[in-house]
Formats: sequence, structure tokens, C-alpha cells
Amino acid sequence: MTMRSGMRQRPFSVAAAASAVGVRRLAGTVLAVALTAVLIGCGGDPRSVSGFCKRLREQGAALTDPSDPAGLAELYAELDAHAPLQIKDAWHEVTLLVARATTFDPKDPEDTQAFIAESLRAKRSVDTLAQWADVKCKVPLGNVLAPDDTLPVGDTAPVGPVDDVAETSDAGEVSDASTPP
Repeated sequence: MTMRSGMRQRPFSVAAAASAVGVRRLAGTVLAVALTAVLIGCGGDPRSVSGFCKRLREQGAALTDPSDPAGLAELYAELDAHAPLQIKDAWHEVTLLVARATTFDPKDPEDTQAFIAESLRAKRSVDTLAQWADVKCKVPLGNVLAPDDTLPVGDTAPVGPVDDVAETSDAGEVSDASTPP
């Protein structure tokens, strides 16, 4: 049989068609196996819950040890890139707060007040992460920056206006400092 261009048409071969389909299947299988191997080799999804929990367990006590604030900030920043999507935003907020803890000056009343405000704003994220890590990973995170719901405030930082402070006289009587005696 001839075609218009003068070329002969090859006769249909079941064996040739089966061979072409087999090659495509084999190529697809090899590609799937190679992709799976790459994902396994790279640790799979970098934001997987199981991978993140494994990282939390490996870090252990370092996650709640405030003795090295710069190291703690670095650890939280490294984990920030791997936080699962369910807690990504909360983890990032806490990471920023931990980093901020390395720069705040407890002797500066304004900076201390700003840090307290930032800590209070991040409290929901801190609580969310502590609960999530405990439930999903069985890792107790606790409350890194505010143990027992107290904030690390020094004696030099007043909380609230100082004009409203009550004074105690030598006789033990309490008077309001804002009114003259």
C-alpha cells in the first residue's frame, strides 16, 4: 500500500504497539521510583507533622532552656522553616518573640514595656504551640518566655502609671500618693 507522498505504510504490528506501551509504562515506573527516592532522600515534605515532631524530640530540653538566648533564637528560627502549616503562623510569631528576647534591655523601662506588650500579644501563639506539641508530638514545650504566666520583669520597670501608687507611712497608714496629705 502506498501513501500520497509515495511512502509505503508499515503494516500494523501488535508486537510493536505492545513494545511501545511497555516502554512508556517502564519509563513511568522508573520516573515514579526516582521521584519517591528523591523525596525520601530529602526527608519528604519539609513541613510534615511527623518530621517536625521528630525535630522537636531531637532538640528536647534545648527548646525550653533560656540560658543561651541567642542559641534559643537560632534554634527556633531553624525550626521555623519546618513548622507544619497548621502551626506555621504561630511558630513564626513565637520565633520572632524569642529573637526579640535577645535584644531587649530589661534596664530600659520603655523597652521592657514594649517587650511585655509583645509577649502578651504572642501569648495565644505560645499556648497554641505548647498544646499542639504536647498533643501531636508528646513534647512538652511549656512556656519559654513566661514560665507560670509571669513575665521576666526587673525591679526597675514600673507597670502602669507611678502616680497612682499608694504610699505607706511610718505608722502603717496607707495614703494615695496623688492627693496631698
